[in-house]
Amino acid sequence: MMEHTFATRNLRRVRLQRPSLTRIRIFLRTLAADLMSKSTQWKAMTVMTVDGFGYALAKSSQTFLIEQALCRAFYTSNDPSVVRPDGSVPEDMCKTEDLQSQVAFLSSMLNFTLLIASFLATPVFARLALAVGKRTVLLINAASYMLRMILFTAVVYFHTFFDVRCVLLLWILELVGGGMPVREVLLWMYMAESVPEDGLTGAFNILSAILIGMMSVGTFIGALLLREHVWLLCSIVICICALVILLICLLPSHYKSLYAEEDNISDEEDAPRSSISQASSPATSLLHGQEGTRIASHGRLALWQTVLRAATVDLFLSAQFVAQALRNPLTLRVMSIFFTYTLAGTVSGISQQWASGTFHATLANVDKITSMEQIISAVVLFALPTFSKRLLRPRLRGKQDTDLWVITASLVFCVFGSLIMAMAPSIVIYALGVAVSALSVGLADSLRSFATTALSDTETLESLYMSIRTMQSLAAIVGTLLWGGVFLLILNSDGGLPPGLLFFATCLVLLVSLYSTIPLRGYR
Repeated sequence: MMEHTFATRNLRRVRLQRPSLTRIRIFLRTLAADLMSKSTQWKAMTVMTVDGFGYALAKSSQTFLIEQALCRAFYTSNDPSVVRPDGSVPEDMCKTEDLQSQVAFLSSMLNFTLLIASFLATPVFARLALAVGKRTVLLINAASYMLRMILFTAVVYFHTFFDVRCVLLLWILELVGGGMPVREVLLWMYMAESVPEDGLTGAFNILSAILIGMMSVGTFIGALLLREHVWLLCSIVICICALVILLICLLPSHYKSLYAEEDNISDEEDAPRSSISQASSPATSLLHGQEGTRIASHGRLALWQTVLRAATVDLFLSAQFVAQALRNPLTLRVMSIFFTYTLAGTVSGISQQWASGTFHATLANVDKITSMEQIISAVVLFALPTFSKRLLRPRLRGKQDTDLWVITASLVFCVFGSLIMAMAPSIVIYALGVAVSALSVGLADSLRSFATTALSDTETLESLYMSIRTMQSLAAIVGTLLWGGVFLLILNSDGGLPPGLLFFATCLVLLVSLYSTIPLRGYR
């Protein structure tokens, strides 16, 4: 009996050591999965990094070009001697309250129309990606964005042929392409599919820090080129848009993670799989684009049905997700914090012009402050995981207490930063307030982490995650109108209202957000 047992063990050991065909297949497919996943991951990260760099360059020039166009039109009619031979106007001549009111109104309306168009287009293109592939939708999106940049540059450059208010028609291209939200969602999907689940958090944190760092570099370069070489800056933006299109062509159209195939092969070695176990679930089919392939195979009719469904049913479902999340007390508070925090953060869309007009500084110098803010945010993102793990968790009771501490501290930094900016007597003190506010960059991730740990119901958690993006988009739309209106009110008051009212109002919104964190202590 002992000999039989010993022989059986030896036989099993030999079988385990023998490189069977199945094990070779496992090794080869694992290697292929690893190489393909890493390749897709780096391609998606490269596209996002280059796109973020170009977006920062474009954003730094938008207000300046609108200001120059309106200023040129004003002085051409009233004092042509102010206009230089190349069509530019000294920037200090554009800081009158009347001109700044026009700039604020046109900039706010442009941002508002673009936000509305992208908000309506996002569900359509998210559904369309399942039918024709993510890469195809990304190409449409990037091409429409490049065309929008070309037309925007043409309108402000050929000022003798176009009225600057023609830029308000650019929302049509945003509606056709989906805008920045669609590009972000699809690229993050590529990342999520190509990174193993246990490495997602680390990969996303690193990518977020890299993106903020590249946007900081883009903002700084934009500030250097803004005053003397603005048309070179616009040309660089268009070239970067073309480069993004070329990089998108390298992405797979329907990427499917091969990590699941490795598990399937391992199961085949133990037991044969039934026909039922080999069938994909509806959710899996939807994720990997199998349903999209089936839709595409039915021709153009099915494609238009997909778009129509996205524009009607999916918008209704998004509203249902929000309504469902609002019924839960915890998700209601989390969503209210996201809404108010995003609403307050939207003031950055007008703060560049506010700082330039209030302190009589050039937009290029204000962009340098924005670049400093982005550098601080990137450093905080890199340092926060280590700070939380080594300093906060040993002194607090657990993960949720750590998350709550970061959430509260972030909002406190935002409040103090807004107060400093509201009462700043100079551009230097304003920069200090911006730096303090930049320390709050970890709020969103900590708030998501807190809610994920506190919610045990998967359905409620899914509805929360679906609703967060909707609430942030709505907050951005409301904030664009709100802060633009407050700034216009200050400019039209003839000195009756202090300039700092803009950031005092922001501080009030942040205090509401801070107050909303108090009930979260009961969910630890």
